[in-house]
Amino acid sequence: MTTVQTFEDILAAMRDNPVLREAMRQHVRDEEFNARVLSEAYADAASTDTWEAATARMEEQLNYLVDVNYEDKIRGRLKRAVRRYFDIINAETVYSRVDLGNIHIHNLLDRAMDADLISEDEEFDLVLIDFILLGQTPDGEPAYVVIESSVTIDEHDVDRAARRARILQTASSIATQAVVIGTTISDVNRQRANDSGVTYIATAE
Repeated sequence: MTTVQTFEDILAAMRDNPVLREAMRQHVRDEEFNARVLSEAYADAASTDTWEAATARMEEQLNYLVDVNYEDKIRGRLKRAVRRYFDIINAETVYSRVDLGNIHIHNLLDRAMDADLISEDEEFDLVLIDFILLGQTPDGEPAYVVIESSVTIDEHDVDRAARRARILQTASSIATQAVVIGTTISDVNRQRANDSGVTYIATAE
């Protein structure tokens, strides 16, 4: 697993990985507003509080970079994973959070909103998913798989996968599997996944 500990590590990782570099650019753009709000808060905070907030922010950025790097490395394994766990064949990635060229999901969600099947908030929530694959069951029926990926799976990953799978199934009227993929998961969150109908797939980097 790539270790990211210093600013130099971040620069090196982005130089070597165009997908990671573009994801970081997007993340920085998304964070501009929050950064302005934080800077105003910093002006009113004590120096200790400011340092703690800045440190927490840096940790968040590092975790984001590690997860994006992990996503890039596992994307080639997703088709095999969904075939192994769900017997879904001919699966193709029809949506990725860092590759917005495929308009399949956007068109589907536009139609679903026009038909009042899902809300605008639900559409916005779903397009934050890491991956969506579309394949076929052995009977030839279409099937979606929505995937949340993170090096360490936490309760938020599990809840997002379950919620977003429900949104996509409602929008498409197609059976949808919810998946979390990571290298580790706690016993508590593994049980949470089982209780929520979310499949955990362990995939090392």
